[in-house]
This record gives sequence, structure tokens and C-alpha cells, in this order.
Amino acid sequence: MKKSRRELLDYEKNMFKIKSWCEKNGLSVQSSGERAEYDPGEKVVCYYDKTRKRKRIYELLHECGHYLVEKNSLNKGDKRYSKQLESLYDGRKEYSLEYRIEVLREEFDAWERGWRLGERLGLNIDYWCYKKFMTESIASYCDWISKKNYEKESQL
Repeated sequence: MKKSRRELLDYEKNMFKIKSWCEKNGLSVQSSGERAEYDPGEKVVCYYDKTRKRKRIYELLHECGHYLVEKNSLNKGDKRYSKQLESLYDGRKEYSLEYRIEVLREEFDAWERGWRLGERLGLNIDYWCYKKFMTESIASYCDWISKKNYEKESQL
């Protein structure tokens, strides 16, 4: 079988498994022309429809990872995410460096949980490609953290 045909079959199988898992967990899966994201209020996992199919799988796993972080940590009052929880009631917390570091921690956790979910589902994905995509994504959060526009931190 040609590589492109095999990749298409893998993509379709992987998407089916992820969508089935999402359904079982009360989540819907949608494509988005803007970005990949998990919307906890709507219980929707979105993938960016302009990315290559392999990356869509990685994005979906990562966004499902955010759902798992929410379900297993944030909703249980995990102290590792205290500033994020506080920011729901006091938006000023989002300006703190501590908040940004917690967001970065959640990103790492979501990528890790997404990978483990892929393994549990038996997806045919390349670890090194997943890790490279994860690294690029995490780097963008590091750039965001390093920006010095969290001066309001001293007011908190």
C-alpha cells in the first residue's frame, strides 16, 4: 500500500477513535478555521482545519488532554492550578507571572495526557513527530510568558 493511502487510512481510524472517545466523555468534536481549542463551557474540542491531517490528530489529543486536566485536576481544586482558578473570580490574576507559569504547566500536562490517551486508544502516531509539534507549541507559550506585560502583578 502506498504511504499516502496508508496515512489517510491511519488518519481516518485515528479520528474515529478520538471522536468515539470524545462522545463517550460528553464532548463534541468540531473543525475550526481559527485554531485548535477545548471549550469547557460548551464541552467542545476543536481542531484547526488548515493544518495537515497528522497535526490535527496531535491537536485533538492535546485538546482532549485539556479536558482531562480539567476533569482530573482543575475541578478537584488541584493547588498546581490555584491562580487559574482564582482568575475565574478575579481577572487581575491573569496578569501575574505565577498565572502564566501555571498556564504553561497545564500545557505540558495536556500534551502529556494527550499522548497517553493516544496510547490507550491504540492510535498509530509517531512519538517524535508528536514531540516536535508539542515543542513548537510550548515554545509559543514560553514567548508569551517572557513578554514583560504582566506589570500589574505587583497590584495583586
